[in-house]
Formats: sequence, structure tokens, C-alpha cells
Amino acid sequence: MKKRYISAIAFACFFLILTGCNSGNTKPEVETLAETPVASEEIETESSSEVGSAEQLFEQFVNGEIDAEILTSSPIVEGEGSINFNDLDSDPENIYMTFREGEQIDLDNDGENELIIDGPYGGMYLDVIDGNLYVFAAAMGNAGALSYTYYDDVMWIVISDSTHAGRDYHLFYKFEGGDNLVDSMSLMMENYYEDEDAIYTLNDESITEEEFLKLHEEIFGE
Repeated sequence: MKKRYISAIAFACFFLILTGCNSGNTKPEVETLAETPVASEEIETESSSEVGSAEQLFEQFVNGEIDAEILTSSPIVEGEGSINFNDLDSDPENIYMTFREGEQIDLDNDGENELIIDGPYGGMYLDVIDGNLYVFAAAMGNAGALSYTYYDDVMWIVISDSTHAGRDYHLFYKFEGGDNLVDSMSLMMENYYEDEDAIYTLNDESITEEEFLKLHEEIFGE
């Protein structure tokens, strides 16, 4: 009888051990499920820091802490070397001749904002490319004013001369990233002599005055 009683106790202990082991096996599954949102949060944090890095470079440039390199491969910026914001022209009595921080918008159709530096004849546009700050577009004087326009569902950067008698021309550049020019076009009017008819062209192809005016309104909204 005593042997049977000991055997029963031993069996009961063995059963409890098995039950405890099985219940312990469920813990890793709970921990695994809990780890999933943590990984997602880490990805979101990395994305936010990448976005912030461009804004940080813009801020450092405006504060004069870093230079912006001139993107020599761009057709709408002249010169080479680098630019420091503190070296740009400043005239407190004439805001239009003073370089100053402008808004941040997507000018090159890459889904990320670029920085506009307002200034004479349209100032300049800055972009962060591979972690470095570049000037990829800049005004070229009164014969090359810088602007931008949203046309045909994309952003175009524009170089214009509409202040000189006898001509009204606009060169349009479409980018997909500040270092990736993907398309361009031109819209021009020339009329240097009063006794001659004006010449209107779209991409160097002749068009009528009516077509010129219609395109001008569609592109610029005026």
C-alpha cells in the first residue's frame, strides 16, 4: 500500500511539471507579437530623422554655418565653388535686392522640399543631394529672372526675360531630383522692329500670336 501511495505522489508531481513546462512555452509567442510594433516605430523614427536632416542643413546655411556648393551640372546656375549666406547681398533699404530665407516647397518633383532663397531677380533654389547642400538653380540677372510654375501636373523651374523691349521669352526646366533634368521647353516672342510682325515660337517651332497667348495663360495663369 505504501509503495502505491508513493507512486501516486510521484505521478502527480510529474504531471504538474509537464503542465508548468507547457504553460511556460506560450510566453515567447506573446513577446514576439509585442516586438512587431517596436520595429515599425524604429522605421518611422529613421524616416523622420532623414527628413529632418535636410531641414537642418537649410537652417545651418541660413545661419551662415555651412556653405552650399554650386551644382555645375545644372543648366540654370552659373559659376562654380560655394556660397555662404552671410556673403550674399543685403540692403535694408531695398528688400528686393536683399537675399533672405524663403519658403520650402517641392521644386524638382521628387516628393521632398527644396529651399527658396528669395533675392534679386528671383534669388536661388537649394537642394540636398546625397546628404550635401547644393544651389541647383539661380537667377541670371534681369535677362534671366528665376521663378517656378505648376503646369501639366508637374513643377517647372523658369528662366525668363520679359523686361526688355522686343522680347518675351521663357525657358522651362523639369527636374526629378535637383541633379536630374528630365525635360525642357521654350516659349518666346520676338519683335525688335516696329514695322515687322512679331515672331512667336514654342520649342523653336513657329506658332500664332493666339497660340502664344493661350499657352502663356495656361502656364502662368495670367
